[in-house]
Amino acid sequence: MAVNKKKKRLIYLTACYPNEYDSNLESDLVHAYELLSNAKDRVVTFSGKTWTGNYYKREENFFAFQFAVSVPGEAASTLPSGDLSAASVEMGTTPPPKGHDFSEGDAICLVSKNHVFSCLSDTWYTTITAYLRQLFTLAHMETASKVEVSKTANYDKLRLIQRKTIKSIQTDMILGTPEFARLSQLQHEGFGNKIARALSLSDMKLSEAAEKSKMKMRVILSGSKLTKRSDTGWFTDMGREVLENEHSYRIELSDGTVITPEDIRVSKVVSLKPNGKSVFVEDAIQKLEEFKDSILDRSHHG
Repeated sequence: MAVNKKKKRLIYLTACYPNEYDSNLESDLVHAYELLSNAKDRVVTFSGKTWTGNYYKREENFFAFQFAVSVPGEAASTLPSGDLSAASVEMGTTPPPKGHDFSEGDAICLVSKNHVFSCLSDTWYTTITAYLRQLFTLAHMETASKVEVSKTANYDKLRLIQRKTIKSIQTDMILGTPEFARLSQLQHEGFGNKIARALSLSDMKLSEAAEKSKMKMRVILSGSKLTKRSDTGWFTDMGREVLENEHSYRIELSDGTVITPEDIRVSKVVSLKPNGKSVFVEDAIQKLEEFKDSILDRSHHG
């Protein structure tokens, strides 16, 4: 029988430290987990919840770990399924099994130097920073505990699109004040403004109507599968311009990686076998390693 899989979004993040810090997150994690060798040593409580570093794996070119968030002793909601003949059925609760707590979410992360690749279940990427700071505090690693895991900077995205083939570029803009008023004044106009300028020059009535109605325009450029790598330089230049000038865009690379300005957002969607509300950690690590290899060229692994 076929196993149902769930779609999970893998996210690329970056670890940042105070200036002149000469270590990196991968090395710090190796040291911390050597000091905190058992799962019971990696349990912290804050914000009314327990954060447990329950799993880790060390390899030559990465360090992977999983942590789970729970509320000690909290019951889980249940829905009766045996007798639904009544007009209304009230939900109930069930306590966790003895020696266990119900997980409220978890994160599986693979770290290579300061590059962080994560698979989240019912958690937000900011929980990674929260867990790591508490972990390094437990290990008495003062400078490491100032780490922040955040969305990738534009220069990381620029470097990525320069090394990969762009499949498509999508950008949105509002064709209304002040956008139209700025068109004639811009020296370094963005991609969307170039399109708007062409629209205004070709059809003034249409552009005036667009300005009055604050019409939203979406432009999608899609590369042909038959296009040779040598013919896509202009596409890469366009992607760079979109990254630098546009506020709303979606760039998809040939390997399925998606880049948008919201939150994180260098990400890839994969299918994984579910393990309750989460996924199996080894399966996730395999997908995260593939994602890492697709993002980082081995010669630029720094």
